[in-house]
Amino acid sequence: MKNFTILMGLFLATVITGSAFAQEIVAKRPDGLKEQVDIMKQEVPQRFECMVAEIKEAYDNDKSTSLYVLKKNVKAYWDLREGNFPTDIIAEAFNIYPCDFSTALYVIKKDTKAAKELNSLLD
Repeated sequence: MKNFTILMGLFLATVITGSAFAQEIVAKRPDGLKEQVDIMKQEVPQRFECMVAEIKEAYDNDKSTSLYVLKKNVKAYWDLREGNFPTDIIAEAFNIYPCDFSTALYVIKKDTKAAKELNSLLD
């Protein structure tokens, strides 16, 4: 089961990092939120639906907070696509937070920074 989770994480990392290279995929972030959401729905439909379900469950009656969390997650998705993060760190973060792009991005940035600092101290 752990191998399956790791493989799924690596698959997501490949989709996120490799999606910028696909011909039918938009290479740069669109200006409008609606366009960003539409592309995200196309590129990672299962994770998008999972994210929306979690937001609806957590903030069912609070549309303002739901919108805020959705915007944070969409921004995090695009930051991940545009960033240059190690795939193993991306995979591990999405194993822990499979539907939360914002929290996964936070963990990815934190772990990437720690890995770089550790490497510089040990070299």
